[in-house]
Amino acid sequence: MSESATEKKKKKKKCKCDIANIFIFAGIIVYFGSNMGINLFNKWMFSVLNYRIPLTVTAIHQFIAFLVFLPVEIKRHYSGLARRQEESEKKGLRADSSFFGSYIPRDVTCCRFTVIVFGLAIFSALNYGLVAVALMRLSQADHQLIRSTGPLFVAITFLILERRQFTFIKVLVLLMTVGGVILAVAAHATTFKLDIPGVAICIAANFAVAIQMSLTGEAKHKLKLDAINTIVFTSAQICLLITPFIFITGEHNIVARLVKEHLPIFIGCIAAGSVIVLVYLVVSIYLIQATTSLFVAIAANFKMAAIILLSELLVQNTKLNAGVYVGMIIVTLAFCASFLNTRWLENPKKKDRTSSPCINLPCLDRLSDPFCPPLDPKKDNRRPLCCTRELEAEEHPIMTHDRA
Repeated sequence: MSESATEKKKKKKKCKCDIANIFIFAGIIVYFGSNMGINLFNKWMFSVLNYRIPLTVTAIHQFIAFLVFLPVEIKRHYSGLARRQEESEKKGLRADSSFFGSYIPRDVTCCRFTVIVFGLAIFSALNYGLVAVALMRLSQADHQLIRSTGPLFVAITFLILERRQFTFIKVLVLLMTVGGVILAVAAHATTFKLDIPGVAICIAANFAVAIQMSLTGEAKHKLKLDAINTIVFTSAQICLLITPFIFITGEHNIVARLVKEHLPIFIGCIAAGSVIVLVYLVVSIYLIQATTSLFVAIAANFKMAAIILLSELLVQNTKLNAGVYVGMIIVTLAFCASFLNTRWLENPKKKDRTSSPCINLPCLDRLSDPFCPPLDPKKDNRRPLCCTRELEAEEHPIMTHDRA
């Protein structure tokens, strides 16, 4: 009976894992599609219609996201209030009937909750604003070249802010994706005219987006907020924080002219773009929270290479050289390796060692183990984690060095 119960439990876990993988894969497809849709739509609106107001459009989209998802979250909150109070102990949430109080985990202070939420809003606004300012000083090729190094900045916040550890596979994939996109962009672009202040602003934007992605993950892991919660708690603040950049870049003058001359077309563009943005916000936040910020940063670089290919084929209609193809192949391999490592190697290895792929391929065990030991020796699980025995049956569950 015990064996049959264990088998049923394993099958149930495997089924849940398979469903989660399907959701992640579908989310990646929607993420790529919605992001490319936003890029193409914005390129049409900014270039063809000559509505060069990226910050204004972003602020309006964030405000619309707040207006759309706030009623949804209020209904979710109060419709499940009784259930939330009953499950508060299981989830680690406070047994608080107030709207905000019930969202604060038991082991998290109100101050820390506020710092993470407002920090996410601040760095999101900084990312959007600095990117807009950098684009005014840099060419598209220069901007893409610098932004392609984004995963390196995410790796820093991944290590320091999220306190995650690196493995050999993660480092290899990180170097491949950054090097591949740099090669593709450098081979694709004809000229580079680097502006030093513009480069500094673009690098600052890379730091901002890295912190933004890490805080998005922390909102899930530390505050237990999902995608809709995160949007409701941050979108209004992002809208307000972007507003100063609108005046810094002089967009307010362009907006005033558009409202007077092209109000119906302008409203139509905002409405159409908002639908794509709402989907993108939910899916992108879900992916970061369901996987890791580093994985999504690598996926964003893969998306950048795909955008180069699509824009070249659909817009410019010129031949791509060998360097672009080699760079995109490297980025594609890096993305596939990152996805397989995250979903089919590391996650199964952590959840159930007895069904890990590392049993049949022991060399993957060390390649997917962290480099450095944690500060607490009791949490040092760098020794091979995959075997057919259960953890409780092992004599030495952790790797420690006996000292005389």
